[in-house]
Amino acid sequence: MPLRAAPLSLLLAGEYINASRVQRALLYSAGILRPRLATADHGALETFAPEDLDAFLARLFDGAGPVAVASMSIGTELGPLK
Repeated sequence: MPLRAAPLSLLLAGEYINASRVQRALLYSAGILRPRLATADHGALETFAPEDLDAFLARLFDGAGPVAVASMSIGTELGPLK
């Protein structure tokens, strides 16, 4: 039987997917990052399975391709923001 990785707290799940504090909070509050077992209603910390986080990353990167040079001009192609 293969070994499973230990469950992660929300903080460690965010680190696992390389999300900032704000990104982690938004992904969690939107229900995109979901704990394996919803235990917060019972006073326990929710834990996230690395397998579920890997599946999230696979969906996120599905169809993504490499970028030669990252652009720092986000939003400027439409002109200045008003």
